[in-house]
Amino acid sequence: MFYSYEWSGMAAGTYSLTAVATDNNGETATSTAVSIKVNAAPKTIKLKAGWNMIGCPISGSTEIAKALSSIWQNVLVVKNFDGFYDKSAGALNSLLNVEYSKGYYVKVSVPCELDWIVR
Repeated sequence: MFYSYEWSGMAAGTYSLTAVATDNNGETATSTAVSIKVNAAPKTIKLKAGWNMIGCPISGSTEIAKALSSIWQNVLVVKNFDGFYDKSAGALNSLLNVEYSKGYYVKVSVPCELDWIVR
């Protein structure tokens, strides 16, 4: 048999979970503990139409379209001091990824909210 359980509203942190099964005779068995890490909910950043300065909180290096997926339909240009990504530039783009803790200028066509969830 397969059972599921929805668990929501937990604060960020690490939890240890076990399952207890009881049979028709009242006998119980407890599973081994499983460690679950609950991450803090992502913080959204409100961007205004035009240029905005943002810092990347995603660990490592992430493709621009994935890192900015929540606003990608509104992005016109992303740049830093070394390169740029312009949707209209095609193969001329020199900036393909965003890096953890680095700053970027993002130009968006309309006000929007960036959630930094990689999709």
